Amino acid sequence: MKEMIDSIFVKNFAIIKEIKVDLYKGLNIFTGETGAGKSLIVESISFLFGSRYYEKDIKIPVSVSAWITLDKKAAVTLNIPLKIEVKRVYDLDRKNRYFINSKQVSFSQISEISKYVIDFHAQMENRILNSNAAQTEILDSYAHIEDKVQSYSLIYDKKKEIENKIQNLLMNEVERKKLLDLYEYQLNEIESADLKENEDIEIEEIISKAKNRSRINKMLSEIDLILSGDNGILDSIYKVNRKAEELLKFDTGFASISELSARIESYSKNLKDEVISHLSSYSVSDEQIDEYIKRDELIKSLKKKYGGDIKYILSKKEELKKQIYELKNSNENLDLLKKEIEKINFELEKKASYISDIRKKKAKELSKEIE
Repeated sequence: MKEMIDSIFVKNFAIIKEIKVDLYKGLNIFTGETGAGKSLIVESISFLFGSRYYEKDIKIPVSVSAWITLDKKAAVTLNIPLKIEVKRVYDLDRKNRYFINSKQVSFSQISEISKYVIDFHAQMENRILNSNAAQTEILDSYAHIEDKVQSYSLIYDKKKEIENKIQNLLMNEVERKKLLDLYEYQLNEIESADLKENEDIEIEEIISKAKNRSRINKMLSEIDLILSGDNGILDSIYKVNRKAEELLKFDTGFASISELSARIESYSKNLKDEVISHLSSYSVSDEQIDEYIKRDELIKSLKKKYGGDIKYILSKKEELKKQIYELKNSNENLDLLKKEIEKINFELEKKASYISDIRKKKAKELSKEIE
C-alpha cells in the first residue's frame, strides 16, 4: 500500500470559507473554470505542510486538516499510526500550531511526514514527476507489480555482490599474496595465544588477589592463630565439649548443651580447614604473578587489535581460516561464482522480460485513462 491523502478540510483560506474534499485511490483530477478555486485547494495542502503565505491571502483564524493513510514502512519509520489526521492552525494571535491526531507537535514532525506523502509540481516545472524513475514508480504502482520489481532488485543486488567477489578473486597475484600473508600472520598470532573463553576474567581476579596477598595472608594467619594457638578457640571449645559430655552422664536434660557444643566444635574445625586452604591458595610466587601479568597484557593487546572480547577474537580466527581457504582456492571458487552468475542472469532476464511486457501493456492503459 502506498501513502495517500484520504480527505482534506479547509476553513478560511482565501475565498474558501469551508470545504471538505474526499480523495480516492488512483488518479484524482480537479476540473472547473478559471478562478473556480482549483489551485487554492492545492495551495491549502501546501499551507498545511508548512509553506509560507501572505496574510492578505487568508482569513484569520485559518485551519487546514488532512486525513492520511501511511504504508507500514513509513509508519514504523515515523513512529506514528497508519492512519493520522494532520492539522495546521493560524490563530487570532497570529501563531502557527501543528497537530497530529489532535496532539500538538513541532513543524519538523509535519515536515518529515510530508516527505512520505506529497510532492508539489508547478506547471511546466521539471521536477521529480518528470524523472524516468518517478514515472516508472507510478506505472508500477498502477500495474500492481511493485512486488515483482522488488524481487528483481533483490536478485540484482545479489548479482552485484557476487560480481564484487569475482572482482576480488581476479585481483593481481601480488595483492592476493599480500592478503594471504596478512591473514596467515593474524591467524598464527591468535592461535599462538591459545585463548580460552573467560580466561581474561579469571586472570584479572588472580592478579587482583595477588596485589593484596601480603595483607590477606597476614589476616588469615591471625585468624589461624586465634583458632589454634596456645589457649586458642579450638582448644577452649574442645574443653567445653568434653565438659558437656560429662554433664550428659548425670542428666539427659543437658543433651541440648552437649549437641550444641559438639556442633560448635565441628564448625570451628571446618573454619580452621577453610583458613588453611585459603592460605595455601595465596602462596603464589612472584614468578607466577609475572606470568599472569604478561598473559593479561597479551590478551588486552589482542582485544585492542581485533576488537571485542575473547569470544569475538575466537570467531575472528574461524573467519581468517575461511578467508585463507578462499584465497588458496581462488580458481575453484571463481568457477563456482561464474556458474552462479549465469544462473542469476537467466533468472533476471525472465523477470525483466515479464516486467517489461506488463509495463508496456499498462502504460497504454494509463495513457488512455489520463487522456
